[in-house]
Amino acid sequence: MDVLKGKVSPLRQAYLRWRSLRNVPLRKKYFVGYDLDGNTFWEMYDYNNPYRPRRMVEYRDKTANLVDVKLPPQWIQWLKHTRPHTPTLEELIADLKRQENLKELVRAADQRWREIPLKSATKEEARVHDTIQSKPTFEQPMTASGKEEFQPEGWNPSAKR
Repeated sequence: MDVLKGKVSPLRQAYLRWRSLRNVPLRKKYFVGYDLDGNTFWEMYDYNNPYRPRRMVEYRDKTANLVDVKLPPQWIQWLKHTRPHTPTLEELIADLKRQENLKELVRAADQRWREIPLKSATKEEARVHDTIQSKPTFEQPMTASGKEEFQPEGWNPSAKR
């Protein structure tokens, strides 16, 4: 578990291995697994629905705002009962490598697009330059005196026919 080094201590790992045993009497919840950030996932039996156990996550940083915590999609699927088996650390590491590889491919594609010269760049630049030159410039700024000269006219509405 080199991935969890510094996030979960060896003593805590041993404790959680003991908490994952299901044949211990009077145990309410069972440890199921970790994610790469050190968050722990648990399962407990629901007495109201014995065929579907409750699943929950305990975040490593208890003081963090829960909106800021990003869980891997594999664990979210497990929490919502869309995935029957828990994801392994190897699967989470492979997904992380896939995401890094995808980011590198996107960077390379962006670089290739930036290197392609525009065919009509000179014509377009000339057209934009001409439109900027042809715009009228206003020498006189608006003054407050224009407001003083304004007098509203009377208005008599006509009757509806």
